[in-house]
Amino acid sequence: MSDTYKRPTIRGWLLPSSLGPFLAAYAAAVITAFFGPVDGHLRWVVLAVGLAVATVWSFVYVLIAGLIDVLLLSIRIRALPNGKHAWLQGFAAPSAALLAYAVYPPHKWWTMGPWAVVIALLVPPVIAILASRIALGKKPS
Repeated sequence: MSDTYKRPTIRGWLLPSSLGPFLAAYAAAVITAFFGPVDGHLRWVVLAVGLAVATVWSFVYVLIAGLIDVLLLSIRIRALPNGKHAWLQGFAAPSAALLAYAVYPPHKWWTMGPWAVVIALLVPPVIAILASRIALGKKPS
């Protein structure tokens, strides 16, 4: 059975593209708080700070993903993600970027200056978004 093309709607594109990163970031904050190196009541502080940081990070991630989606559509490389691929991309790509932060934290770049930290924060999401859109995306018709 072939996978028929379904024209993406704004809701079908934006809902998974914006909800997925929040779910991935909140899951990472909870995992870090309860399975991380802190114990006792300090876990709740780590959870509160982690959820606040996850909210800001997710908002920035959604903006970057939206811009990349529109750019890829405008140069006719990939159509807007929709359906199950959009949900997969919406959760897996931010999870990959967060995993990259866990493997090599951006704060380790501080010795090279604040702009190095900003670049270290932005590069993993951009790579994850581009890789997921190109690998799982469909050509526009």
